[in-house]
Amino acid sequence: MPVYSTHQAKTHLSELIRMAERGETITILRGQIPVALLVRIGATPQPRRSGTLAPTMRLNPTLDYRDGPRRDHRNPDPERRDPEQRDTNP
Repeated sequence: MPVYSTHQAKTHLSELIRMAERGETITILRGQIPVALLVRIGATPQPRRSGTLAPTMRLNPTLDYRDGPRRDHRNPDPERRDPEQRDTNP
């Protein structure tokens, strides 16, 4: 799958359209981030390949829960009871 920057895509738009007409899928990047696909209208989408974006993605280190207990996203304050939670003790 060909990859072009936004500048290259603007410069070679006619050529990219011809490639799309032939059935190729063109990826357009802004910087290093894929932001658009140029495909032929009515084209059957190509099957996705696992891990193709892995080299371009970085996880936020603050999302690592190994440093402390995980909080319930629905009730971030454990002292405050969720009104929908029912008592199991009679």
